[in-house]
Order: sequence, then C-alpha cells, then structure tokens
Amino acid sequence: MLPFIAIPVIHSSGAWIASTATAGYLSGSLSTSWIGAFILGNSGLLSSLGLISAGGFFGAAATTISGIGSTATAIAAKSLTAVGLAGTASSLGLAPTLFLGLTPVGWSILAGTSVSAASLAVYLKASVMRKINDERRKGGLSEIGVFELVSEIKQHEYDSKLEILKKLSKERLNFKVNVKEGKIVIEKNEYKISAIRYVVEETGKEFLQLVHKVYPNKEIFLINEPNEI
Repeated sequence: MLPFIAIPVIHSSGAWIASTATAGYLSGSLSTSWIGAFILGNSGLLSSLGLISAGGFFGAAATTISGIGSTATAIAAKSLTAVGLAGTASSLGLAPTLFLGLTPVGWSILAGTSVSAASLAVYLKASVMRKINDERRKGGLSEIGVFELVSEIKQHEYDSKLEILKKLSKERLNFKVNVKEGKIVIEKNEYKISAIRYVVEETGKEFLQLVHKVYPNKEIFLINEPNEI
C-alpha cells in the first residue's frame, strides 16, 4: 500500500501547511513557502527516495520561524563547525523530530539510497496531482506537473545545501565553494554539489557524504563529532 501524500493547503495565518485526509494538519509542516510545507509534510518519503537530506529539511524548516526568511539568515548567527545543523536547529527552537520531520529513522537521513528521483512519480497519482493543483490555485499559484514538482524539490535541496556549504567555506580554510561550476574543493579534491548530502546521525555526528549510484557512499567532510552538539 502506498503512503499518503501530504498536500499543502493555505493556513489561517496565510502560510502553507501540509494536510492529509486522515490526519488533518500535520504538526511542524507550517511554512511560508508551498515547497517548504510539501517537504516537511512528506519528509519520510522524500528522504527515503534520496531527494532531501538534512540540509534540505533545514531550508524548509527555517522559513517557519518568525523573522527568518531564508536558510542563509537562519544560519548566519551560528558557527556550523561549532554546533552543526542540529545545534543551530535547537537554538532556533526546532526540536530534532520537528526539524527533520518525524522520519522513520529519527535523526538519520537516508542520503544513501540510489532510487531515482523520478520514483516519486509512482506516489503522485492523477488524483493526488488534482488535489495538489486545486490547493495551489486556491493559494494563487499556478498548476504544477509531476516532474516539475520533482524538479522544484531537487532545486530546493540544492539551494539549501549551497547556502550551508558557503557557510562552511567561511569557517574552514581547507573548504572552498565554486558556485559557478557547482563544485566544492576540500584539500584539493573536487566534488559536485549535486552529489553531496548533509547527514545527521542519531549520535549527533554530522558530516558531508558523497552519494554514489554504484559504489558505497563515502564520508568526505566531518562537521561535528558524535555528541558534541
């Protein structure tokens, strides 16, 4: 049986919040952006498909806090090398379960799956897309197709990661970001930003992981040791 897709609807506050027919509004999914609410409401599914990592969840959650309009603003006051995303989330009042959105594995994000992003289309039946677009029209947004939705999720993940990587580049001398080429350089080793995931484990360990489709994933940059946050 396929899981229910949480659909963003307009909240009384004017923001977006994810909702399902069986559970109603989903706690922790309120966001100023439609894509933010969709990501927070479908966190378990999106992480299991490898579409969203901890960085993407932070980007979505950051827009829920009064006075914070972007990931860049949200992380500006804290050093990632000192507290990581988990510590930053806590300082912003986001509990771990809220920050990552009640995923089946808690803090751990399944960045290592090799499932194609297009696999999300399996869950987005025509009836689901009709409901999604009905609510988007109510909120003054244009209709969206399945692959446009997948593209928007991937773009959000990329943009969120980019802001976090730029923050890290200001904190570490051995870490550089080449925005134009979409790469980072760590100790003279180049990696594509699109192939990187920010992983937060239940132990508190936070690191950047290089995701391979064939070979095992590889830890390439340690941000925080376990239980240092």
